[in-house]
Amino acid sequence: MTRTFELHFVRLYLLEISSASLSWYLLPDAGIPVSGMDLPVFRAIILPMRCLTVLVLAVCLDACSGCSDTRLAGHADAGADVYFDSLHDPDIHEFLDHQEITWSRTYGTGLEDSGLSVVGSSDGGYVVAGTIRDEEAWEQDAWLLRLDAMGEPLWQRTYAWDARERWNVVVETADGGLALAGGAAVDRTTGRAGIAARLDAGGVPLWAVGFVPSPASGPEILVERITDVVPLDSGGIAVAGQASGNIVVARLDPSGGLVQMRLLSGTGTDSWNAPSLARTADGGLAVGARGGVDNPSEHSYVLAKLDAGGDLEWAKTYAGALASEPPAGLATVLCSTSGSYFVASDYTLGSGYRGILGLALDASGRPSWARVYTSDSWDLCAGLSVAPSHPGGWTIAGYWRRADAWLLRIGEDGSVDWSLRYHESGVTPYVRDEMRAVDQAPDGGIVAAGSTEGFGAVAGDIWVLKTDAAGRIRGDCPAGIGSDADVLAMDLDIPYADIDLDSTDPFFVTVPVALATTPIDAVLSTQCSG
Repeated sequence: MTRTFELHFVRLYLLEISSASLSWYLLPDAGIPVSGMDLPVFRAIILPMRCLTVLVLAVCLDACSGCSDTRLAGHADAGADVYFDSLHDPDIHEFLDHQEITWSRTYGTGLEDSGLSVVGSSDGGYVVAGTIRDEEAWEQDAWLLRLDAMGEPLWQRTYAWDARERWNVVVETADGGLALAGGAAVDRTTGRAGIAARLDAGGVPLWAVGFVPSPASGPEILVERITDVVPLDSGGIAVAGQASGNIVVARLDPSGGLVQMRLLSGTGTDSWNAPSLARTADGGLAVGARGGVDNPSEHSYVLAKLDAGGDLEWAKTYAGALASEPPAGLATVLCSTSGSYFVASDYTLGSGYRGILGLALDASGRPSWARVYTSDSWDLCAGLSVAPSHPGGWTIAGYWRRADAWLLRIGEDGSVDWSLRYHESGVTPYVRDEMRAVDQAPDGGIVAAGSTEGFGAVAGDIWVLKTDAAGRIRGDCPAGIGSDADVLAMDLDIPYADIDLDSTDPFFVTVPVALATTPIDAVLSTQCSG
């Protein structure tokens, strides 16, 4: 079915910007001539207007994503309509590419800092969730940074509720607030190891809840951590976590009240961990986790589909050489309105080498294709996060050859679009960089977050990259930021089978958790921007 979106653009002419002045800028339809304007005034007044125009277009493009035969009608002059046949039209993407802001920045406290999750926000900026770690004191704090479109911090805070806290995932909610999945050192008396939380747009906690065994269940099963969260149309959230080798899926109302909870468990020595969560087109949920069926050393993967009422529809397991000690769990992403899935994870190639496994599944969980991606020297590479990309395909973030941050873009058929690595060139001794999270940016580019031991970091800083749609950063970047990374792609045959999972109402209850917040001021360092 064809859907038509009509966008009435005012004509916007931007000709010459020098380092000190704007020679002229004209908005004819608004009747606003501007001349002899200083650059600071341009940045403060005109540039936000220009960015707003681009944002409106980007939002409309996002609304059209996943729709075939989508058309945009842009009226540049009275009676003169310009039609773009589809979102693949090069004119639209060339326009968006020219509007993308790009930069590379690090944020450090002097301790071991790491970015674990990132999301593009509706205000055009970004939110990064991470940790600040002091290994000598055996302390770790959950850290949240809100950035503007240029990567400048709007605010940053730590959050404490127990010991060695961390935010695993952050997402934006429909009201502009934030929902988070977190974890801490396991405490069987408080049950606050895994929590779910809602914050307002300014980072102020609205509520947080932990999951504890009810008196009827005893202390045998504990929710050790909440590993993923997705917003729901109801205003509430759904979360996934792990509980003593089992998978927990829960729905919470807008106030944090427990609406529904399911415990998914296998048989024998089945043990699942690091669950990830996705909404499905029919209002249900898909949850995936790594682990093993009967033999944990097989390192297989399970994907289960729950309907809107929380009942289990089907579950499948996928065997293979998944890495036995991965740096992060697999990522499951719902990528199309038809209900198909895409899974990305580490994959053991033999002799200690690793690559990234890309596994595309149809709506019933059957593999459409499977491919492993690794460096041209079969060195150690890993995928830590995956995000859908426009107009189709996926962007995977991870690390390359043990040392460099890596972004890999693949098409819907698994073909490699581009592969780039990011590091500080010429640094000795050996330092390690990685990207642990990736998201589609509001302007059509890519935002990725991770950590770096380079660029003057004391023990490791959070590193955030804002690239264009091709993974590039404009400006005078240091050598090594955005260099080509030759990749090998090999087709795989992944065995899969139906699996019987027990789906029960667990004896868990939610308890309120108080979040103590502390403002901090990390040191910002800019590598390049443009």
